[in-house]
Amino acid sequence: MIRLLSENECHVYLGNSRSYLNSYSTFINELSTEERAKASSFRIERDKITYVVCHYWLRKILSELLQISMQNVMLTVEASAKPFLVNDLLSAEKSNVNFNISHSADYFVIAVNKNFQVGVDIEQFTTRADFADVVNNYFTNAEKQQWQLLDQMQKSRYFSEVWTQKEAIVKTSGLGVTAIKDAQLRGDYQLVSSGYMDCCYSICFHKSYALQEIIL
Repeated sequence: MIRLLSENECHVYLGNSRSYLNSYSTFINELSTEERAKASSFRIERDKITYVVCHYWLRKILSELLQISMQNVMLTVEASAKPFLVNDLLSAEKSNVNFNISHSADYFVIAVNKNFQVGVDIEQFTTRADFADVVNNYFTNAEKQQWQLLDQMQKSRYFSEVWTQKEAIVKTSGLGVTAIKDAQLRGDYQLVSSGYMDCCYSICFHKSYALQEIIL
C-alpha cells in the first residue's frame, strides 16, 4: 500500500477514517504524547477520529520511507501549524523527505516527496454557514465575481476548489492564513486539484515531479 518514493515523484495518499474505526485503539497508541493530547482536544468525535487516523498513517508512511520505527518519527510544528520532521540523526538522503497533511470531516490526505516543499489541502463539499464571510475576506475580486454567478451547489464545489488551492500554495511556502487571499503559485511549482469521494483536494508541488495518487 505504501509505495517506494523516487526522486522525481510526489505521492498523495487519500483515506476515509471510517474505514479504520475498528483499528482506532491501535492507531492512537502509535501516536506521540503530544498527538494524543491534541486528539483529546477535539470536541467533535468524528474530527478526533480523523485526526488520529491521519496521523497514524503519516507516521506509518514516514517510518517506511525513512526506515525507522513509527515511535522514532519525531515531528513538530511551525508557527504556521505546518508539521515537519526533527530527526537530527537522519542521514542527508533521508532528511530530504518533505510532507504535508490535511483532513476534513471523515477524509484525510497526506502528500510526500523529496527535496522540495509540498502543500496539500482537502475540503468536503458542504453548504457552510460562513461561505459569504470567508469569500469576502479571502477571495480575490475575480474569484468573488465568479462565485456570485453560481447556484448553491456550484458555489460549494467552487469554494472547495479555490480554498484548497489557496491553502496548498500557502502551506508550501510555510506562510500562515493571513497570506491566503494573495496566495500566488511560484514559477517552479504546479497546482493540481481533484475530487475524492465528496471532497475536493489540491496539491502544490514542484513542476518537475510526477504525481501519484494512492488510496489507503
